[in-house]
Amino acid sequence: MLYEEACTGCRTCRPPVVFEPPAWRWWHILTGPPRYKEPEVKKDYSGVVNENCGRIHEVDLKGTDLIIENNLQEDLACLRVRMGGTEAGRSGVLADGWKRCSAKRVGTSDSDEFYTTDLLAKAVSLTFVKIPEFIHRLYVSSDHLGEKLDGKKIHIRSTDRKVEMYLPNAIRFDIDSL
Repeated sequence: MLYEEACTGCRTCRPPVVFEPPAWRWWHILTGPPRYKEPEVKKDYSGVVNENCGRIHEVDLKGTDLIIENNLQEDLACLRVRMGGTEAGRSGVLADGWKRCSAKRVGTSDSDEFYTTDLLAKAVSLTFVKIPEFIHRLYVSSDHLGEKLDGKKIHIRSTDRKVEMYLPNAIRFDIDSL
């Protein structure tokens, strides 16, 4: 696995945002100049230097449980990569699975010792070197990838862009249609 180290903010990855007002139009004679909203005061990263920003590392991962999740903090968006289950064996994996199901927490393990690798990354590139024959499927965001995975690369990158979602207060459905 190749990963780009997460950066909390520096002049390399967060250049200053320059506000350029829209061009003058003829109707501004009638309506007057447009009133622009004052830009929010944001932290100035022009003086911050981070030598590790964008540095790429390579890690060999081996285990039974790989979790890559989005880690959102106040001013940082990164990926949290956890790999575990190297020393668990078959009975250990089954025991941990039963513990997860009984705690109604299927996605991650409750035990902190289960995960041997835990790191924060800005971008991740996974290459599957060897996958056992009995594991022939991979799900990414609950979508099944039905292709052969040996030697394939998967690239995952974090983003700090916001997604606007509109959810209804109540969902109406017809019981007779079910």
